[in-house]
Amino acid sequence: MADLLVHYAVSRAAATGAGRSVVLAECLLLGAVLPDILAKPFDMVFRLGWATTTTHAPLTWAAVAYVVAHLFRSPHRPAAFLGILLGGWLHIGVDLLRETMGMGAISLLFPFSREFYQLGGLYYSEDSLRFAPWMLGLVLLMEGWAWRQRRKEAQKQPG
Repeated sequence: MADLLVHYAVSRAAATGAGRSVVLAECLLLGAVLPDILAKPFDMVFRLGWATTTTHAPLTWAAVAYVVAHLFRSPHRPAAFLGILLGGWLHIGVDLLRETMGMGAISLLFPFSREFYQLGGLYYSEDSLRFAPWMLGLVLLMEGWAWRQRRKEAQKQPG
């Protein structure tokens, strides 16, 4: 849960730059948490490690984003696809920075290669528990700011 909160907070910060496209901003948030939401049940219940590899690879994530975008109405599909794609890639980027003790975190070229990579060792998986209270505060701050902006816009509307 703490990991999802970190992904949500990072993507929420990115979504503030989405401008007036509500679909793009909300789908960016969806795309940032969807890789774990899709993979974790298969990984934990059925011990299918390939589910995490599939949802955490840039090429296969593009296919997942395309399929999920088709759940949206036709005029919103391009923005939904872009938001889900970029949100997922943001998720993958954050996971690339995680230290996995040399095992690698992301198979960047899956399904063409099973080689795993990591960029950094900026943080360990369990560090997301330490980040969670700060990320929760950041999420509450950003959500409050977004609510305030929407309220201002609604008050400017005539009628």
